[in-house]
Formats: sequence, C-alpha cells, structure tokens
Amino acid sequence: MNGASNKLGCATQPTTTAERRASMTSSGDTPEKSSSTNSLRRMSSADAGEKGDYRRIQNDMQIMTFKVRALEEKVEKIVKEAGINLQNGPTGRGVAFTARLKEHVTVRSLEKIIFDEVITNIGKAYNPDTGIFKVPFTGRYLFSLTVRAQYQKQVCAEIVSEPHVIGQLAAGDSEIERASASVTVVASLHAGDDVYVRETKPWTGSFFGEGYTSFTGILLQ
Repeated sequence: MNGASNKLGCATQPTTTAERRASMTSSGDTPEKSSSTNSLRRMSSADAGEKGDYRRIQNDMQIMTFKVRALEEKVEKIVKEAGINLQNGPTGRGVAFTARLKEHVTVRSLEKIIFDEVITNIGKAYNPDTGIFKVPFTGRYLFSLTVRAQYQKQVCAEIVSEPHVIGQLAAGDSEIERASASVTVVASLHAGDDVYVRETKPWTGSFFGEGYTSFTGILLQ
C-alpha cells in the first residue's frame, strides 16, 4: 500500500526516506529549495533590521544636531553678554606681544629697532625678523616701550604707526651710566597697519640689551 490510496480513498503518507524524497520532488519542494527559502527569509529579516537601525541612527543624529545648535546659541548669548569678540578672542587677550633686545645694539637715525627675543606673541602679529607689529584687527591698542642706553650713551626712540608717530622718549647722557625711560600710549588702528620702533636722533643710538630694552603691544578692544 506504499504510496497508494487506503480504503477510505485518502492518500497515504510516505513512510520511507525514498518515498518522502519522491513526494517532495513531485510537489517541487526539494530540501535545497526549502533551505534557500529559509535563507532568503533570514536575509529579508536582517535587511529589515538594518533599515530600522539606520532610521534610528538618523533620528539620533538629528536630535544631536538640534542639541548642538541650541548649545551654540547659548554660548553666543553668553559671550555677547560678556562683551567677548569671538573673532579677536576675549578682550585684551586675543592679540598681545612682548619682545626685547637680547644683545646690545647700535642703530642709525630712523633705523628700525628689531626686538629679537620674543617673550609673548599671542596672535603671531609681531615679526621678530623685521621688528614690525602687523595690526590684525581694527581696534584700540596699547603699546609700551622701555629703553635703556648703554653706559654714558644716549638714545631717542619713537613708536611709529605709519605715517604717524604715536609715542616718543629719550634716555641717557654722557655723564649718566645707567639711564632708562618708558612711554605708554593707546592708539586706534586699522587692520593691516604697521607699528614699529625706530631711533630718532640725527646720529646713532646705543641701546642696552639683556632684556632692559623692550616693546609690548596688546589689543584692548
């Protein structure tokens, strides 16, 4: 009765391995096809899971973007209320330099004094190779110049923001061994202006080094 109808007219179930294989083959449902179908189902399920993860990541990124923007707006409000210029940095700290003479120097009339030992150079606006401070931002700046003359010598110097002289001083005499002087000025300058120090006497000026002659500038606002 294998593979035949029973007395009730119903088909009997295959009982042997060969019969089961024959039955699956006749119906088109082979083991290989069944395995492939299951694999496709698992892949479809995995794809659906990946798409869900991608959507969740997108949502998280959008939420994070909103939070970052809200934080930026809060920071902008705080710095505005504190009077901080984000372009220049905190007032009085965005641009600043101090440089001094490392060695004794003698310069001719109207010759620039190059302060070759840089102590501070926030903003990198002072050039120790040329002695020139290039104004990076329009605003008000404070400059301070201190000079010391070599023993029994004389120096005269001025702070120049071309074409204007914004500060002058003199120190020394043939009868004075250790003479020094200082001047401090505040000037409104424009971005791109050059500021430097030069000797002004009609003859040479002998400046004492070792840090005793120095030049400082700072952005006020």
